[in-house]
Amino acid sequence: MTIPCRSEITQVVVHARGARITRTVTPDGPLGKGEVSLTVAGIPAQVELGSARAELCGGGWQVVSLQTARAVSPRLAEPAPITERRLIAQGHLQRLDEEAELIEAERCALLELRLEPGVASGRVDPERAEERFAQALGFSALVAEQVSALDARAVALHAARELAQRALDDAVRAEAQASSASEVGVERDTCALVIALTGEGELGALTVSYVVPAARWWPRYALRIAQAERPSPTAELVIEALVAQRSGEDWSTVPIALSTADLLADTQLPSLPALRLGRAQAPARPSYRAPPDGLDQMFHGYDRAFAPPPAPPPPAPPPLAPPPALSLDEEEDEENLDLEDDVAQGRVLEEAAAVLDDAADQSLGSPRSSGGPPLSSRGSISRAASAPGAQAGPSMPRPLAGGPPPPLRRSAPVAKRAMREREEAAAPPGAPEPSDAWLDFESLALAPAEDRAHRGQLRPVDPGPAGAQRQRAVAELESLTGMPGARDPQVHRGHFDHRYDAQGRVEIPSDALTHRINVLRAEGPVALRFRTVPALDPNVFREAELSNPFDAPLLGGPVDVYVDGALVTTAELAHVDRGGTLTVGLGVEERIRVARNARVEEEVAGLLRGSIAVTHRVTVELVSSLGVPAQIELCERVPVTDDKTVEVKLLPGDPAPAHYDQVDRGQPVRGGLRWTLALTAGGKAAVGYGYRVSLSAKDELVGGNRRE
Repeated sequence: MTIPCRSEITQVVVHARGARITRTVTPDGPLGKGEVSLTVAGIPAQVELGSARAELCGGGWQVVSLQTARAVSPRLAEPAPITERRLIAQGHLQRLDEEAELIEAERCALLELRLEPGVASGRVDPERAEERFAQALGFSALVAEQVSALDARAVALHAARELAQRALDDAVRAEAQASSASEVGVERDTCALVIALTGEGELGALTVSYVVPAARWWPRYALRIAQAERPSPTAELVIEALVAQRSGEDWSTVPIALSTADLLADTQLPSLPALRLGRAQAPARPSYRAPPDGLDQMFHGYDRAFAPPPAPPPPAPPPLAPPPALSLDEEEDEENLDLEDDVAQGRVLEEAAAVLDDAADQSLGSPRSSGGPPLSSRGSISRAASAPGAQAGPSMPRPLAGGPPPPLRRSAPVAKRAMREREEAAAPPGAPEPSDAWLDFESLALAPAEDRAHRGQLRPVDPGPAGAQRQRAVAELESLTGMPGARDPQVHRGHFDHRYDAQGRVEIPSDALTHRINVLRAEGPVALRFRTVPALDPNVFREAELSNPFDAPLLGGPVDVYVDGALVTTAELAHVDRGGTLTVGLGVEERIRVARNARVEEEVAGLLRGSIAVTHRVTVELVSSLGVPAQIELCERVPVTDDKTVEVKLLPGDPAPAHYDQVDRGQPVRGGLRWTLALTAGGKAAVGYGYRVSLSAKDELVGGNRRE
């Protein structure tokens, strides 16, 4: 008994490439008792064959088998609304074009009219001439009025055509971006899952899942900082994602999860080559096994039972009557005529031999099969060869009456092909070198017994229309880039995989476009600080630092930063581990100014005045116009050297700096200094430090002794 079932998508897990869809199955009728088959229709054709799974929890039934069957939806009479919109726009534009052509033709016909009063020369009645001129002028005014009306209509049609063309472009764009699940009015391949059950009683929770390859996602974030009217600023970090899919069905109001893992992971052990000392070894050949000897003998029974009977042999040609006896002169003239005919016939045969095969040679008495001399044409027969007692040389004598016809001489392409076949047959069979596509055994299938050339061998499987459609959908998604700054999780996921379960439900149509969704959100305290490196940039930059509030790592990607509801900037977020600290730049703070001044003094030092001491003194001043206190991190760097003849000494500073190696930012430096300054609202601060470079008086630093 087969029972149709309804199904509803209850969960979608989008991986780095592809997605797994889970559906809840509900039968339309009672199951009864014993063996039952449930049919779940409406599965998209892009499903990966062999990926369907069925799970039954509770009840007195048990899943026996699960099969995937192909189906074709019937052709519907009415087109989809999105397609009907495009058709209406096309019809409207076509009508406007046709009307414009008629108006242009009528206008041209009016302009070609020639107005003549029709007054003959000579004596003319003045009253009659005046009347005829008045009629001509009236008719001219009528034509001008009609032309003006046509011009006005043409201008209106031009404006209407622009609007119609714009509407058509919008309809075509909307149809191209429409979901593939809304394609109505065309035949679409679909799948049906057939679930075999056995048992009795109530049916528990039955779910089916399958894999679609045309799906992917990119991570992105949103950081919302609130600092107005609060004693301490807080931040809300939102994990977002850009999801695109072309599975053939819309994901409407379903819970979604994002995973950085692959749907298919290779768990084969690596091949560790042996380390040997000695003569170089040949590289290992790929795993390949040639077809066994006597493969055709396995199909002898099949050929006897199902093969068609062999074709009957062609009938033998009737014997020819012997030619009448000729005199010596007549025989010589006959030979000359035959020789001319043979030459002309040889040219025709050379053209025809290009399409002949070995079977034609055997049916015409080929010398290769009968052990005769090499092939030659009748046009190469000489008189010496036809003389009595002539030796059989490179040409054959003309056959006697009733004998077999002379052999045909092959053309150059056919001869070369025959020579290549003989060389391949004579060469010892070596192990072939298959490509990687032939080593993908999942995409190969055993050739049927009807294919005599390849039966018993693995051949590539024809993907069919559904497979071709699946490949096009995957290629369409691979061409997407998400957005500027977006990173592919398949490349930047790190060494460990993680899954992000969205807190709400989303709706993602099957249109191969990126859709922005919210995944997770969490709040936490944020530290707003200012950072400046005046030796490189005279600006003060604002940064936000907070701990990762999620129990999951954060992938790299773009982050939109909002401060009190206003979008400040779109920054780049680096990979942050679980429990790590993320730092986001907020741009330049214009209300804090910094000025850096350096003074250099050079003097001769040493007992014998054999060294030079170059003293550098640097002062940095900061002025704040903020209405709130601010904490500023000031970074500087002094020169370092590995030369023993050069000495760099740090002089006391006010305030004293702290050594800074910048390891926290992933770019370590040498000779770094850092100050943490507290600026009051509208206050000032200053930093002073110095260093001395001592070197031999005979030497000079590259680029000058002055380092500032």
